[in-house]
Amino acid sequence: MKTPEYSLTDYVKWTSSAGFDVLPFSERDALVLSDVIYFNLFGEGSEGKTLNELIEGADVTDPAIVMRLGNGIPEHVPFIKAVASSGRFGGFKVAAREESLDSERSVQFCAASLRLPGMINFIVFRGTDDSIAGWKEDFMISFTKTEAQRLALDFASRNLSDTEDNYISGHSKGANLALYAAALLPDSLRHMLKRTFVLDGPGFCSDVLDLSLIAKAAPGITRIIPEYSLIGKLFEPDIPDTRVVASSENGLMQHELLSWGVRPDGLDLVPANSPASEDLSLIIKEWIEDVPTADREKFIDDLFGALESGGSKTMSDVSARGVDGFDDILQKLAGSSEASKKTAARLSGAFLFGDFVKTLRKSGIIEAIRGSRLITSLLMIGIGVVMVCTSKVIIEAISVILMAGFALIQIILTIRRLKATGWKLDQVRERIYVNIILVVMLVCLIFKQGALFLTGSGVFSVIGLIMAFQSLREAGDKKRKSAMRVLSYIETAASAFYGVAFLIVPQDKVFWFALSAGILLIVDGALRLAAILFGKVKE
Repeated sequence: MKTPEYSLTDYVKWTSSAGFDVLPFSERDALVLSDVIYFNLFGEGSEGKTLNELIEGADVTDPAIVMRLGNGIPEHVPFIKAVASSGRFGGFKVAAREESLDSERSVQFCAASLRLPGMINFIVFRGTDDSIAGWKEDFMISFTKTEAQRLALDFASRNLSDTEDNYISGHSKGANLALYAAALLPDSLRHMLKRTFVLDGPGFCSDVLDLSLIAKAAPGITRIIPEYSLIGKLFEPDIPDTRVVASSENGLMQHELLSWGVRPDGLDLVPANSPASEDLSLIIKEWIEDVPTADREKFIDDLFGALESGGSKTMSDVSARGVDGFDDILQKLAGSSEASKKTAARLSGAFLFGDFVKTLRKSGIIEAIRGSRLITSLLMIGIGVVMVCTSKVIIEAISVILMAGFALIQIILTIRRLKATGWKLDQVRERIYVNIILVVMLVCLIFKQGALFLTGSGVFSVIGLIMAFQSLREAGDKKRKSAMRVLSYIETAASAFYGVAFLIVPQDKVFWFALSAGILLIVDGALRLAAILFGKVKE
């Protein structure tokens, strides 16, 4: 990744004595003012004051003055001091401001109209701060319009100027608000806009907003994202004027505006997003598409309800609660709805095994297993045959085959990704780390005494306990015939017994447990298969 030579702070210092009549307003100025809104300067009484007056009257070394998670990066102190002493930026006045924070309604909103009389009216929206309400609102854009979006449109409509060049801008969630306001402004007002700046912010779900509105406003929008962009790739808006900028940070920290690079003649641009960023964005995109809108909403409600448990109002509150607080959150999530648990499982699976699951889906295996009792019955018979034939050697062989197969698939996928990136190791380092771990585990299984048998016993135990859980769910289905429900209860008890047995019995007794479990599976699977073939179970 390219490391920029100059920062936004450098730009503020370079242009300190350059008025906008000498150096016209550009995207670099939009970045500066879009970061200023993150500072806690725009409360009651700020209207009518200049940025210079507001900054000089604040303790800029207080970390709490930066209204964002983690209080930004160390660059914020020299940056805001440079703004205060700048002849170019210090004279902007707060012509209007609005703030709202309501945990009950999941609203976090801050906007300001910064004016240089007779020249510029810069309407800017703050991105997500440290509040849980603000973070929940970020997630809510995946299934609904938000209150902050409504407030943004109203604020922009009321504060467009007839006498200055009007700009709308925002970073992160603020970029989403800027995009929403620009897209939904009536034609009678939109013509007053000179430019809208969307800075690494999410777009809109097509289920929530008519995307033709974005297309209509797109010619007047400039979108800027860092080389490693995640937030800006969510529901990625189709904006022709999209630029990718270099950052002094790594990974997700490139989202920070103050890390973005500039040059004397413009932004410090790079050709495209990094492959790692594209991969992660694709995983999240596919997860969102795989989860129904109603399930997304329930998952987000449960997730943030858990974060707010114990009275937390901010993400810092959650962090301060430490291990005990984290345990409370996990317990809360454990008691959440089935839809939320499935959604969380899909997300975890997407991150850990995205390519592997994608390959299975393309093959049709997953859908076949989900959609057919016939496949389930045949699998039961197959597992039963394996267990009847089980010996210590077979258990160990199955463990090696499963681990080797999974490791081989991951290695092949990594090689394909490496080839696609021109064999640039740094761009697939996370995948390489996973492959190293898998190979080490495989070698340990083969050469560490007892490791293979222990792992094999664990595999069979997991199979038994999962089957017990699945049978219990089937037993509770009142739509099924009584005989099949009774069979499911018997399966539940037997599977649970064998699942636990494989964990605790000594090696010399495992054979007999495997033999009896295998016979039971064969008989059970055969009964199910016969019932399907003779039409006794209605799909």
